[in-house]
Amino acid sequence: MSQILTGGEPFLFPGNGIGCLLIHGFGSSPQEMRWLGECLSSAGYSVLCPRLFGHATTIKDMKRSRWTDWIAEVEDGLSLLSGICSQNFLIGLSMGAVIALTAGARYPVAGVVAMSTPYSLLPIPQLTKIGSLSWLLRPLSRLFHIIPTPLRMGYYNPRAAKEHLAYSAISVRAFAELIDLIAAMRQSLPELSEPVLLIHSRHDLGVPARNAELILHQLRTSDMQLLWLENSGHVIPCEPERERALQAIIDFIQHHSLAET
Repeated sequence: MSQILTGGEPFLFPGNGIGCLLIHGFGSSPQEMRWLGECLSSAGYSVLCPRLFGHATTIKDMKRSRWTDWIAEVEDGLSLLSGICSQNFLIGLSMGAVIALTAGARYPVAGVVAMSTPYSLLPIPQLTKIGSLSWLLRPLSRLFHIIPTPLRMGYYNPRAAKEHLAYSAISVRAFAELIDLIAAMRQSLPELSEPVLLIHSRHDLGVPARNAELILHQLRTSDMQLLWLENSGHVIPCEPERERALQAIIDFIQHHSLAET
């Protein structure tokens, strides 16, 4: 019997020599990226979306997750795509976007697309140094394994909210890893030289719009752009303006893949 939740399986759609590595969010699954993956595949691209360790099984698995494991899975994915692709793009959502920006500074890619990306998990982003409180969450996680409160991302699409395959609670131990991952991303942003496309919803309740502006200001790449969505929530590939986001992603890939061929 499979341990993976039905619908949460990873997927691979072989296509042309341009690869798209999709990365899902914290506590979620490849399901939230599947529509985007199918559309990119229909456009001819090779698409891979791995299932990050500890996800789409049981929340108990999350406490064994480490952010370095998630980065390593992206490296594995890039290695796999490199067998059939000459150029690869990283496309992430939420925590997946954090991973994409971090990995983009470490591995050779043609560009990075980051959707709904957190710069800080704190209500006041300027206080990011408090993110070191992850040291406190780790021992606390031995007493309190989960927070039985689902992540509320403020969907504009009620059907997508109902069908979203994700854990209904937060793993305290894994949350500490997420804090450290975001800290690693902040250190990586000035080192990222590849083109970057940020896509963010102005009314994102999970990751307020200010986060996108902070990331944009930290980037040092000469090629960066920010697309604002006005009528969407956090999980952009499942929201009303997803077609607009898709077109922006395809335009981004076409521009930068042609520029390097």
